[in-house]
Amino acid sequence: MKRIIFAAILLSTTAVAAHADSLVWDDITKAHRTSDEAVRADAAYCNDMVGMPYNGYPPPPEYKQCMLGHGWKYRRIERDANFVSPHGRHCHYILGGYGRECDN
Repeated sequence: MKRIIFAAILLSTTAVAAHADSLVWDDITKAHRTSDEAVRADAAYCNDMVGMPYNGYPPPPEYKQCMLGHGWKYRRIERDANFVSPHGRHCHYILGGYGRECDN
């Protein structure tokens, strides 16, 4: 059974960050519209109802429950390889995501 995966790109919670990580959701109803707009619209609704998840962290249980009510099950985070740290330094992940390297 093939799963359809959508990535909902959520805005960063800090004003400094240049990129946001993506939360990946599975369509568990198999009846969803097969477009990124569908998951983005449902994510926007859940952002309004329970608050936006923090960038770089899995969504809290309340957020997962809200998305589940719309037919989406949380799968994983896709990390953006390049980002700007809260201190304004340009960074990228190293060591398979277990470390980061930033410019001076």
